[in-house]
Amino acid sequence: MKQFPRKFIVLAGLLIVINILGLLWIHHDLTKVPRATVRVISASLKPDKVSADRLALVFDRNLIPPEAVGKTEAAGIFTLNPAWPGKWLWSRPDTLEYALDKPLPPGRVFWTRATDEFQARTGKVIEGDNNFRFQTVSLALKGWAVIAADNHEVTLEMMFNQPDDPEDLLRHVKFYDDKSSGELGRAICLTKKPEEKLVVRVRRPHSNKMRIVLDERLAGHEAELSLGREIARTLAISSGFSLLNTRTDTPHLDEIISVRLQFSHKLNKEQKIPKITVEPSVEKLKVLRSYRTLEVSGTPAFLPAAPARVGRRGGRLVLTPGYYELHCIDQIGQSSSVSFAVLPATVAY
Repeated sequence: MKQFPRKFIVLAGLLIVINILGLLWIHHDLTKVPRATVRVISASLKPDKVSADRLALVFDRNLIPPEAVGKTEAAGIFTLNPAWPGKWLWSRPDTLEYALDKPLPPGRVFWTRATDEFQARTGKVIEGDNNFRFQTVSLALKGWAVIAADNHEVTLEMMFNQPDDPEDLLRHVKFYDDKSSGELGRAICLTKKPEEKLVVRVRRPHSNKMRIVLDERLAGHEAELSLGREIARTLAISSGFSLLNTRTDTPHLDEIISVRLQFSHKLNKEQKIPKITVEPSVEKLKVLRSYRTLEVSGTPAFLPAAPARVGRRGGRLVLTPGYYELHCIDQIGQSSSVSFAVLPATVAY
C-alpha cells in the first residue's frame, strides 16, 4: 500500500482544523444575539438658536414607555460641556430634552455625550459618534447709522445682535474714504462697556462717502463664534442742512441747564424760531439763536434740588442722569425731535 509523505499528512490536517474553526466562527456570527444600539437622528436647539430654552435629542426608536413622557430623568444619562443649569426630561418616547434654567449665551458652542447610565437606563448604546454639538447664534451686524457729523468727524452707531466689546470692535474694523481708498485712521469708541449698540467716532472722509470693513474674526463679548466672513458697506454722509451734535451745559453751577444744538449751516435770522418743548417738561423755557446754534435753557426737571456748595473755592453740582427728548414743531406743523443726555455728578472749581 502506498504511503503518503508525513509532510503531506500534517498539511492536510492543518487545513481540516482551519476549515472547522471557520465553520464554527460563521455559526457564531449567524446565531449570536445582535448588540442593542440606537442612533441619534437629530440634535438641535429649540425653538431656535436665538431664543433657545432647551436642547433636543431625537432617537430612531422609542426608548421609554408612554407613561414616562414628561418626567424628569434622575439618572445622569448625558453630560453637557461646558456645564449649564437645567434638567433632562423625556418630551416623547423617542425624544430627550435638556430644559434650560436660563438662556444660553450667544456665540457659544456646547457639546453633549451619553454616559454609562444611558445604557443602564435604556438597555442600548449610541451607535456611531457619541458627541453632539450645539451652537447658539453667532455675531451679526444688524445695521448702522450716522448720529452726528461736523466738518471734521463722523459719529456712527453700529448695531449688533449681541453685546460686543468696544476694544475688540476697534481691533477688527477699518474706515476708508470710499473715493480715494485712504484709511481714515483709528476710530475711538464712545461706548465704554460691551453693548449691542456701540457708538464710534472717526475722521470725516473728504468725499463724504465712507467704506466700513469688519474683519471676519470679530466675535461677540466672551463668545467663540465670529462673523465668519468679512463685511464691507459704503455709507454716504449728507452734506446738506443737518443737526451735527448736541451738548448739555451747566455754565454757572446754578440750576440753569442749557442744551446746545449745533447745525451744519448758519441759521436764518429772519426765520421765526420754531415751537420747542422738552420731555420731561421744563418751565420758563428759553430759546436763543446764534449763528449755527440753538440754545435751549430752563430750570426744573433736569435738577432735583439746588446745588450744594463745598468748600470756599468751588462747589459740586449733582444732576439726575438720564436721557431727555426735545421736540420741535416748525411753521407748517411738522414735528421732529432730538435726544440728549444729562450726565451724573459734575465737579468744578
